[in-house]
Amino acid sequence: MTTETNKFIKDRIKIFDELIDLRNLSREKNVPIISDEVASIIRTILKAKKPKRLLEIGTATGYSSIFFTMSYEDLKVTTIEKHFDRALEARRNISDFKMEERIEILEGDALDLIPKLDGKYDILFLDGAKSKYKEFLQEALPFLNNNAIIIADNVLFRGMVAGEVETPKKHRTIVTKLREFLDEITNKEIYTSSILPIGDGLSISVYKGEQE
Repeated sequence: MTTETNKFIKDRIKIFDELIDLRNLSREKNVPIISDEVASIIRTILKAKKPKRLLEIGTATGYSSIFFTMSYEDLKVTTIEKHFDRALEARRNISDFKMEERIEILEGDALDLIPKLDGKYDILFLDGAKSKYKEFLQEALPFLNNNAIIIADNVLFRGMVAGEVETPKKHRTIVTKLREFLDEITNKEIYTSSILPIGDGLSISVYKGEQE
């Protein structure tokens, strides 16, 4: 798309005014959060899907969890954060927005915590360690309802996954693992998937559920 088209679209993306300060502060601290374009798409998905429960891997400052709960009033979020400092900051932000009853933060390694979850989820949002997306997905499948939506952010990883940009040695594992994840969701019949070149790449999949 041309620069003019991108600007035309971005000018029409709306996020909640109450979240602008938290969004800007997160970016100033170089904490990775969802882009406005990605947020807008997920908000539309939430309105259409009307989910009861969402599982998020990667809490950061809590921005996305708060955004999700503000986007759909009946949604409850379970979010997993590995880093203590970020989990602590996220709890403060969630408290400031009075979302404690709707957002649960679990602190620790997602691969250890996911098997201990209770109940089923309607949406899985992957935004944690990129090299573990496929593992996160495999652990989470037993906890997803039929026709659950799986959303993964940053799947093109700065153009390296598609080969548009040469991959430095330090990023080769991440790129290889992200390609494996994308192969998983695009080649297996239990998923119907699209990959969108917005932000740093976004994949959206519908999980058909347990097969007979």
